[in-house]
Amino acid sequence: MIRTIRSYFLSRLLREKLLLLGLLLIGVLWWLSAFGSQVGRFWREQRSTTVTLAEQQQWLKNRVVIETAAQKAASQLDPGKTFDQTRLVNAVNQAAFDAGLRNNYFTISAAAPETNGQFTVHSVESNVTNADYGMLAQFYLNLNKNSTYIGIERFALASNRADPSKLTLKLQISSVEIKR
Repeated sequence: MIRTIRSYFLSRLLREKLLLLGLLLIGVLWWLSAFGSQVGRFWREQRSTTVTLAEQQQWLKNRVVIETAAQKAASQLDPGKTFDQTRLVNAVNQAAFDAGLRNNYFTISAAAPETNGQFTVHSVESNVTNADYGMLAQFYLNLNKNSTYIGIERFALASNRADPSKLTLKLQISSVEIKR
């Protein structure tokens, strides 16, 4: 077969030989490009997997310390003081009201709770529009009073283009309810 291809190639004119070599070169470059991208993808995934495994190994190595700290923290929580959906919404509304954020600034919406039987996680989305920094800082400090039972999961702050002194704040606030 090689002899047949060789005799076919040698029987061609010079310009046909150059054209065939050019097409062969383009095919090889195309193959090398595809192979290079496959190798690059493999190495990126390999590095990502290595980092993930190292992180997991670190968590496993510190498992006893983490479990001890979690048990200590859970033992200090009072199930009577944890927030259900209604109490969480009321606490966030009260913190906003005490900070001076009224209806023209503040909106809140509750998300569906997630439960595993022993704990229930309640979340609310809070949007504050066109408020000044002092009001937002006071709102945060008011929420921080219940920081043992309330946590901020998502925080986004942006300024108003028309009036940079006015800010828009979007929060996702969560609480864990311990079943009694």
